[in-house]
Amino acid sequence: MNFYRYLVDHLSGAKFVDMTEEIDQIKAVKSKEELGWIRKAAALQDAGIQHVKKTLKPGMRDFEVYAEAHYWMTRQGSERGLILVGSGPKGCLLPFNSVISKTGPSGREIRFPS
Repeated sequence: MNFYRYLVDHLSGAKFVDMTEEIDQIKAVKSKEELGWIRKAAALQDAGIQHVKKTLKPGMRDFEVYAEAHYWMTRQGSERGLILVGSGPKGCLLPFNSVISKTGPSGREIRFPS
């Protein structure tokens, strides 16, 4: 049961109004504190990419790259890292939904172009 359905079922007589646009406008304005947290998160992501670039080696499996990235980011203070790792031919699209919800990294070997 989703949250909306729960509310409808438990708050009989209540009128629900779509406030998506209004809420989006409020959320678009960031306080100095929020901007600071956003910048800190972006810097952590940048550092994470640099760490992975230094540790990535031919022959590693994509799940090992994922594990290293997740471990390092957690050690740096990340609480909810969304880390996507995929492998395939250069330019291929990452199957975003299947990676997150079903399969995780494939286990393919990382190779560098000759």
